Amino acid sequence: MINDIERGFYKTKEVKIDLQVYNLSQDFFECTNLFEFLVHMELVNKAQIKYPVIVNREWRVIDGRHRICKAIMKWHKSIKWIMILDSKVV
Repeated sequence: MINDIERGFYKTKEVKIDLQVYNLSQDFFECTNLFEFLVHMELVNKAQIKYPVIVNREWRVIDGRHRICKAIMKWHKSIKWIMILDSKVV
């Protein structure tokens, strides 16, 4: 499902992405100790995957890392993404 959407000043594209081919080897969170890791795990548990992940044109995640983690942990095969197409914005 691909839709072009005008939202305010941002031109976006909504895409459903296959999580089975997502690159899991990238650094997502900077955790230097167990406490920081546990804080992120609590945020993953609270994440609501009904909301889309927001990425820029280069697929850098602007918002939604915890939602991606939760979707993968819950064995979801895909997740909604919104790509910001206006490169001046991000």
